[in-house]
Formats: sequence, C-alpha cells, structure tokens
Amino acid sequence: MGRIGITKDDVFAACKTLLKEGANLTVANVRDELGTGSYTTLLPLIDAFKTSFKETTEQAAATDGALQALPVELGDQGAKFIQDIWWQATTHANKRIEEVSAQFKKELAAVAAHLDAKAEELSQALTDITRLEKELGLVVAESDEKTKSLSQKDGEIQLLKSQLKDKDSELKSYLERAVSAEKKLEFLKEERDRK
Repeated sequence: MGRIGITKDDVFAACKTLLKEGANLTVANVRDELGTGSYTTLLPLIDAFKTSFKETTEQAAATDGALQALPVELGDQGAKFIQDIWWQATTHANKRIEEVSAQFKKELAAVAAHLDAKAEELSQALTDITRLEKELGLVVAESDEKTKSLSQKDGEIQLLKSQLKDKDSELKSYLERAVSAEKKLEFLKEERDRK
C-alpha cells in the first residue's frame, strides 16, 4: 500500500493552528506542526494558504466588518452538530419530563390518599359531634326536668314548713291553754280544799 501524502487540508489546518498560536508561517514551523513533509511539497501549499487567507481578510475588510458567509461544508457540519445537540437535549428533556411527571403523579396519589384519610376522620368526627349533641340534648332535658321537679319539691317543702309553723303555733296555743287550764284547775282545787 502506498504512503498517503500530505493534503492541502492538512497544510491549511496546520497553518491555522500556527496563526492561532501567534507563530510565523514558515516551512519549518508547518513541518513541525505536521510532523512530516518536504520543502517542495509544503512551500506551494503554504503560499496557497497565505493567498487564500489574504483574500479572505481583504473580503472581510471590504464588507466593513460584515459577517462573511459560512462555508457550505461547515454549515452542513454545524447543522448536523446542532441537530445532534437538539436531539440529545430533547431526549434528555423528555426523560426529565417523564421523571418529574411520574414523581408528581406519585406525590399527587399520596396527597389524595392523605386527603381521603382526613375526610374519613372528619366524617367520623362529625358523626361523634352529632351523637354528643343528641346526648347533650337528653342530658339538658333531664336536667331541666330535675330542676322543675326540685322546684316543685321546694314548693312542697315551703308549704310543709308553713304548715309545720302553723301547727307549731297551734300547739303552743294549746300548750298555753293547757297550762292556763291546769293553773285554773289547781286554783279551783285549792279553793275547794279551803272550803
């Protein structure tokens, strides 16, 4: 198999690298950059690069700083590169969206379950409150009934006290009359005995 020679693209790429590094475009420098190449092969290609570079620079100056057109090869490569980046970014974004969506659905299900549990607790609490309100109503009614009964008993006690007071007064009156009658009887006995 024959040895592949240095191409124009190889020399142009080496020249661009040297310019970026601030080095002079000499045959020796280009050869060092490439690692191979003869003087007779490199010199015409370096001259061609210099001419091309000069024309490109002049065209750029002539357009007053306007952006020069992108070479078709670079445009195609750039479009492919951008398309690859876009595909990777879209794939990554879709994957991330699926992950976030799955996480969101999981959290939403957990929140829904938590809300259901709280709704059940609330329902039970409302049932308990209704039962307690009924019990309280019965207790209040029973308390009112007992208060009414106590009030009646208190009235009866007051009546009995009044009757007892009347009986006590009546008894005192009877006692006074009995004492008086006894004194009278004694007096009468003494009068009879004297006679």
